[in-house]
Amino acid sequence: MSLSVIIPVKNRPEPLARAVDSLLGQTTPPEEIIVVDQSEHDGCRRAVEAVFLRRPAEKRPVLLYVHDPSIEGLTAARNVGLARSLGSIVVYCDDDAELEQNGIASLRQVFARQSRSGGRLRCHHQLHRASAKPATPRAPIFPGTVF
Repeated sequence: MSLSVIIPVKNRPEPLARAVDSLLGQTTPPEEIIVVDQSEHDGCRRAVEAVFLRRPAEKRPVLLYVHDPSIEGLTAARNVGLARSLGSIVVYCDDDAELEQNGIASLRQVFARQSRSGGRLRCHHQLHRASAKPATPRAPIFPGTVF
């Protein structure tokens, strides 16, 4: 089961960098991260690029970065991400959510158990923790990333 994470953001590069870093640090990271940026400036994009560049290329999931200031609101941004996602599981993540290291693995286990039993799944899973770690944005676009 492939997993896509959609993160809507507007003018919040520091928390976004921490959220993306927590996704990249998962024991089983998602196959795809989609950031839907409604900001007027490119600070969020630079923050995400910096976080991605700190990881080895072979350990990076696909990144789809959609920058469109004309998108209005959280629901619209989520819908834009959903329309572009490829995962059989889609997770909406707030731009300030930091997942525990096994958060995605735990979520996959829940879906795997449920799919084996043939039942429906409604899942509310506590995956994030608050943190105030500083982020360090700034890097060029790297090969293999969809922007």
